[in-house]
Amino acid sequence: KSQVAPGERFDLTGAIPGLKDGTTLQVQAKDGSGPWTDFPVTPTAGDDGSFSTEVYTTRTGTRSFRVIDKSSGKATPVLKMQIG
Repeated sequence: KSQVAPGERFDLTGAIPGLKDGTTLQVQAKDGSGPWTDFPVTPTAGDDGSFSTEVYTTRTGTRSFRVIDKSSGKATPVLKMQIG
């Protein structure tokens, strides 16, 4: 799914290999060519670096999301979502 209604929840799932179980991750969002900003969601990595969380936003337009381990700088590939 690459499009959701404003305020509709969607899942971010994936893995960042090499992370320790319990590592706190940070969801980040970006609009257009703007900077990455922390989104108020912090999933926790499982023992294989996997994570699963729900996010939602009411800001419309194409938004990019990623999950990052700020301590190592390792991040997931970017997910582009059309909101609205």
